[in-house]
Amino acid sequence: MAAVTTALVTMGLVTMDVVTMDVVTTGIPGGATRADE
Repeated sequence: MAAVTTALVTMGLVTMDVVTMDVVTTGIPGGATRADE
């Protein structure tokens, strides 16, 4: 269970990082992801 919790927390932090970078880069959540395509 601890490993699962750690994985979920890690994924959450990574997701927040991506969303934060999108906002910093484009001002729109998910904007950087679309621009990369």
